[in-house]
Amino acid sequence: IHRLIPAKSIPENLRIPESISVNGKFRGTIKRFFVQLHTMTDDGGADVTGTLDLDRKTYDLKADTKSLDIGYILKQDSLLGKVTLDATAKGSGFEPKKMNSDFHVHLSEAEINSYTYHGLALDAELQNGSGNLTSSMQDPNIAYRLKAEANFLDKYPSLKMHLSLDTLNALALNLLKDTIQMHLEMDADFKSTDPEALQGKMSLNDFGLTYGRHILHTDSISLVALHSDTGQAIRLRSEAADIDWTGRFK
Repeated sequence: IHRLIPAKSIPENLRIPESISVNGKFRGTIKRFFVQLHTMTDDGGADVTGTLDLDRKTYDLKADTKSLDIGYILKQDSLLGKVTLDATAKGSGFEPKKMNSDFHVHLSEAEINSYTYHGLALDAELQNGSGNLTSSMQDPNIAYRLKAEANFLDKYPSLKMHLSLDTLNALALNLLKDTIQMHLEMDADFKSTDPEALQGKMSLNDFGLTYGRHILHTDSISLVALHSDTGQAIRLRSEAADIDWTGRFK
């Protein structure tokens, strides 16, 4: 590869595998093309199929990787490793406020920080400033289900979501050096996420946290935020304490 391309044309933060085999089709220009490529290297494989039109801002692409060593290619060996996934992107636009697109990702496995994650699924739909996201993961040390809706038309988006976190083992995931595990059920509905004019509510149920030898469990925690011309009011309710804040926050 290095003999065929000009010197210094490959970014310094990229490493090209020593052995590469590529076959397929490419028609068009850099700004508008059809591609169907099958790539095999000694650091994994990747397939890319579809169309992209940068002038019209439209795309219909599918990508698959098979044990592709992203860490080696990006020179991030200590953080990243092999990744196997399939993903699709179809629609138009590149700015969230103007996109009309669907995205699907299924991650079979990915090595991150010396841990191999399994079973991530993500589906997202963006339509003229509104978005829907559904995601889940079924891994022995992190398992969750997430459903969220958002509107991006304002400076600070509105957000509605439900998160069910069944398992989070930070020690096993190599995120922390001490034992920490967590599970919870969370519901949130915020008309505005502006930190200076927060409006909405959030509730945590069946919240459990184990940190080393310390165990914390509470049935419910609720937060309500109201904003008006006179200022901000935040009400927090839990088994441990009830707190009310009023005033202006900046």
